Amino acid sequence: MSLTESLSRVALSWTIASLDKAAAHTQIMTPLDRAKRVFTTDWFSIDSVAIKDIDSDYYRINYPPGVVILPVLETGDFLLVQQRRPLLERETLELPSGAVEPGEMPIEAAKRELEEETGYSSRKLIEVGSGVIRIDREDTTSYFFVAPDIYVEPHIQRELGINLVAVSPVKLRKLVIERRFDHVAALPMFLFAAWHSEANARDCVTALFSDN
Repeated sequence: MSLTESLSRVALSWTIASLDKAAAHTQIMTPLDRAKRVFTTDWFSIDSVAIKDIDSDYYRINYPPGVVILPVLETGDFLLVQQRRPLLERETLELPSGAVEPGEMPIEAAKRELEEETGYSSRKLIEVGSGVIRIDREDTTSYFFVAPDIYVEPHIQRELGINLVAVSPVKLRKLVIERRFDHVAALPMFLFAAWHSEANARDCVTALFSDN
């Protein structure tokens, strides 16, 4: 038996075992019984969720859906934003991001946040993936967009207090490894883009995964 066949059989056995575990887990899950709002702010709320046959309540944080954008300059560099985060009491290095407003589609929110935070627009926004970041405590979906070939939009009033930092893919990888890129929740962006069906999205992040 070849090495490829052996690895394929191992992978298949792991997949079957994982599906068996998932099925068993599904059987013991119980439906939500009730949810009670226990805390509310302008930014988020918290629900106490009672689940049948479980003594203690779960607590769920409710946020609006969010968007994260990877702006790519004509040079291939990424455009990051640097801003002060009061709760961390320091400057952070991030990708542009923000909440989806009521009545807005995620792609509309991505376009707006890109323009508001950077002063740039994009001829095309590619949604490369979506998902829940903290599956233990929330059910809010984040949507990830690649913005290739961005350009300055002169009529846009950019948000105050945000600095723009252009970095090459190799530099960004170094920042992540050295823990100097603060936006950890944005990191799924790069796998989503690398695995996306559209070559334009994949090409934007290829250098991140290069050995050079």
